[in-house]
Amino acid sequence: MRSVAALIGLLLALLLPTLTPTPAHAHAVLVSSNPVDGSVLTTAPAQVSLTFDEPVRMVPGAVQVISSTGTKVDRGATLVSGDTEIQLALPDRLPRDGYTAMWRLVSADGHEISGSVSFGVGQSPTAPPDIAPVDGSLGIGTAVARGARYAGLVLCVGVLAAAMLVWRWAPTRRGVRAMVESGWLLLFGATVFDAITKGMDRPLGVQSACLVALLAAAVLLAQGHRAGTPLFVVAATGLAIGVAAAGHATGSVAAIASTTVHLLAMAVWLGGLCLLVLVVLPGKDHGGIERWSRLAFGCVAAVLLTGEYQAWRQVSPLESLWQTDYGRALCVKLFLVTAMLVLAYFGRRRLTTHRLCRTVPIEVGGAALVLLASTVLTGQPPARNSFGPPVDLTASLQSGREAHIHLGSTRRGAIPMEVTVSGARASALEGTLSSTEIASLPVHFTPGADGRWHSTYATAPRSGLWTLRLTVTFGPTDAIVVGVPFRTW
Repeated sequence: MRSVAALIGLLLALLLPTLTPTPAHAHAVLVSSNPVDGSVLTTAPAQVSLTFDEPVRMVPGAVQVISSTGTKVDRGATLVSGDTEIQLALPDRLPRDGYTAMWRLVSADGHEISGSVSFGVGQSPTAPPDIAPVDGSLGIGTAVARGARYAGLVLCVGVLAAAMLVWRWAPTRRGVRAMVESGWLLLFGATVFDAITKGMDRPLGVQSACLVALLAAAVLLAQGHRAGTPLFVVAATGLAIGVAAAGHATGSVAAIASTTVHLLAMAVWLGGLCLLVLVVLPGKDHGGIERWSRLAFGCVAAVLLTGEYQAWRQVSPLESLWQTDYGRALCVKLFLVTAMLVLAYFGRRRLTTHRLCRTVPIEVGGAALVLLASTVLTGQPPARNSFGPPVDLTASLQSGREAHIHLGSTRRGAIPMEVTVSGARASALEGTLSSTEIASLPVHFTPGADGRWHSTYATAPRSGLWTLRLTVTFGPTDAIVVGVPFRTW
């Protein structure tokens, strides 16, 4: 009996540890936050506090407070209170906006956790993000003014430049004076229109000063004074810089310089064609044709090189070349320029007056179309700022169920989302957005009468790869979590 009792005691000693419950390590859970999630504050807080139920470790760069536009606003995160509380210091004055404090942490059991709380300063945290909209197409008046400015550059700057470089006798001719005067009036009218509609700014002030200097230079050149040449060069360059700075090249010195060269080369090339067809060919002095051909070749080379640089800056990705208005306008302009170059090549294989009289007028007509295409092109937002086509995604929810997700745009900023669940009826839908830089942003969905779920607040404030994580609930014990990747531009 003693041996049996000893054996039973040994078995109980071996089984007792397995029968006794042991505490399980759970992931860290957010206990409280200050400000609380969803709060609207009248004044900006000095800091954001996040308190967890157990010690945590921060992932470098993954704990931050961002604005609705994705800008990091905190001054750094600090662990306090035995590593259970995170404090994020904020600047003295936060502007009116919605803010999200987000984290990606490592809990005591070694698992990574993430989450976010949102609050608003002077507005609801779920208000649409205040991201400046991309400029749309030009209004009719603005488009006419911009087209007049380009035509004025050709008729005033381009014609005078071609005359000084090739046909020095031309500035005194009546036809040249008429073109120059018409071009200057076009420039003057466009400048007055911009001053009235937009107000006087620095680029427009530069253009106005250069326009006065250009008038003085034209008068001096018409009278044969040598002082007109340097004044013309300075005025024309300054005018082109002002036009470039007011367009898509704003903010980049290299882009402004490239656009300036592009404008001047275009003006000289097209102005020379106008001078050739209206003054030189109808007259008796046909000298300088060879010289003009070399000058035109240099201008075309400059136009193409600077145009390629601008296209490289403004067209991204490649698909935006045919999926945006800017890209399509650029393709039309490239086609017209190519057609002009082909015509010029065949017209100049034999540089005879008779051949030029047939081909150059057609080139001038093409030049007018190029100016029109340029006006449309510069009136569109750059392709890199407007590309973001809608995307349809599908995620499997097991048991023959699927979530069909439609993103109304993949442009960074507010993204309209619509989710349709097939195979079963979902009782609840929650979502988050995350990227390598941003741990977690909330996405709230509301059910529609048609069985579709619509996002009431979804924003991907930065371009790059994102993951939309959906939690689809079908019943008390039936919930599926699925993630679908997509890219924003």
